[in-house]
Amino acid sequence: MLLETHPNTQKLHMTVPAKDLLSKEKGIEQIADNDFLLRIHRAISWVDKAQSLGGDDDIQFLCYWIAFNAAYSKKDFEGTEKKVQRDYFNKISELDTENRLYNTIWEIFPSQIRNLMNCKYIFSPFWEYQEGKISEEKCNNKFSIDKKQFYHAFNTQKTGDVLSTVFRRLYVLRNQLFHGSATYKSSKNREQVTISTALVNELVPVCIDVMLDNYKVDWGNPLYPVVEK
Repeated sequence: MLLETHPNTQKLHMTVPAKDLLSKEKGIEQIADNDFLLRIHRAISWVDKAQSLGGDDDIQFLCYWIAFNAAYSKKDFEGTEKKVQRDYFNKISELDTENRLYNTIWEIFPSQIRNLMNCKYIFSPFWEYQEGKISEEKCNNKFSIDKKQFYHAFNTQKTGDVLSTVFRRLYVLRNQLFHGSATYKSSKNREQVTISTALVNELVPVCIDVMLDNYKVDWGNPLYPVVEK
């Protein structure tokens, strides 16, 4: 599937190279807090790997997801993992003074994001229905409500809410790939993988770049800190 492009896609294309992220990281090594440097260095290392895998969407997507995990996850938090992600995206959106995330969503990939939101195969309740845990009617109702809420956020340009909802869908795809529930380079889910990889290729490096610009902000304690022998 060929991804549709906006007339200004070339001008707005903003994938941040890992080497630029590394350069910015080196510039703050002497002044940033060690927990932040550990978090950001881990995230950049996986972006670097992802960007070296052009053409291998499945593995590239997983590498970007690991980078995303490294960027947002934290040891101590209240509420659910979904809330942690939502809070992260709201914070990133507020700090994104150049509106790069906004431009990615509304200028580069609006139709692709809509396609993802209309895809039932990466909607978690669809699989609950397939397993007999909920009825088809309940699944369809949940799908309609979720899409309605998403389009409200999309149309009112609430970047944080849109990103939170999109990544909730991408999480299902992540599970399918990571847990061996999809064939490598399968034609069955190629459209979802292609679109999703294109999205994280743009969004994840920008999120990390925004974090680097805001290294003084409290991003929480990273999981599995380095333990000196």
